[in-house]
Amino acid sequence: MTVSQLRRTIATPGLLAYTLIDSDAGDEPLGHVELVTVPTTGTEPRLARVLLAPAVRGRGWAARLVALALEEARAQGLRSLALTVIATNEAAIRTYTKLGFVIVDHPRPDALAMRLDL
Repeated sequence: MTVSQLRRTIATPGLLAYTLIDSDAGDEPLGHVELVTVPTTGTEPRLARVLLAPAVRGRGWAARLVALALEEARAQGLRSLALTVIATNEAAIRTYTKLGFVIVDHPRPDALAMRLDL
């Protein structure tokens, strides 16, 4: 995700973005997660774009970023969160499961739908 993409994302109503920045490397984005609190019609609040730079994967940063988003979701009184994850992304599925998400559907061969009651 580029800085210009981050700026557009931050300006989106109903969306909160948390971005991990490397201040020692010119403010390069290293990780990102979005909390969509005003979903489109027919959907529930969700997490989106959980992204990590390869250099920081496997260090617990995804769990920390998601935990920040979950804390905000609870503070806003949200009752649940949904997310979609690539079915073969075992590391992400493990992270989400440890945080309490459960698989609720397999909407496409390459994707899993997960949900967390807050």
